[in-house]
Amino acid sequence: ACNLPIISNDVGDVSERLQGVFPSKIVQQNKYELAIAIEEILNLGIRSNSRIEILNQEIDDDNISYKIKKIYEKLMNETHT
Repeated sequence: ACNLPIISNDVGDVSERLQGVFPSKIVQQNKYELAIAIEEILNLGIRSNSRIEILNQEIDDDNISYKIKKIYEKLMNETHT
């Protein structure tokens, strides 16, 4: 979210969240693959577009808060009926 390149293992929803983020790289849990990915991305010498992608995916703080609030409201309505 701070426009830094991202290197990660494929855990949780990482691959989905990194769609459209450049530069980013998903590697196996292997120190050699990780080292190669770090070197490749550092050699690019650029920041990523991760902040705009988070906004496009609606996973910024405001949207997450709104969605959580809606869940609680729905639960409250279900318990009062």
